[in-house]
Amino acid sequence: MSSCSIEIRFIKTIGSSANDETVLIKKDFSSNEFNVTYTDPNKGSPYTYSLTGLYHKKLMNYVYMIFKNQKVDEEGCSNIQVNIPGMPTIILSKEKINDLYYRDHLCELVEFGIDLLENVDVTRQRDLPKYYNDVNDQSVFYTPKVSRRSTAPGVSPSHLFFD
Repeated sequence: MSSCSIEIRFIKTIGSSANDETVLIKKDFSSNEFNVTYTDPNKGSPYTYSLTGLYHKKLMNYVYMIFKNQKVDEEGCSNIQVNIPGMPTIILSKEKINDLYYRDHLCELVEFGIDLLENVDVTRQRDLPKYYNDVNDQSVFYTPKVSRRSTAPGVSPSHLFFD
């Protein structure tokens, strides 16, 4: 199992991550507690805050408050990005955070993500097997051809559909 985290990014300026505030949530599998790292770029003089030993309810209260705070923050972010391991990234504009439905959805998404953390195994692209057209050409990848049959030749299909 790889060490994974949930990332919540508060995007200040689109196209530049230098001023983004980030929250990373990791699970300590030995104690079943969560650790949070919040990074504030603070106009070029960054601060990093660590919260350790949070249990599930306290973590979710924290997540709820960071999303709720974005609703009232007059100098808040322009977009919120949530990265859950094993799921596509979601980005919402700050205007949507004013709607309770979206805030609740983000909280549910993070809660679902923290439940997934113990089941995620990360494989980086460089760790995947490589299929090459030419043994000497290590830069060309191709997808192996897949038979249109759903079962191996000579094996009777075990479903109701015909091959």
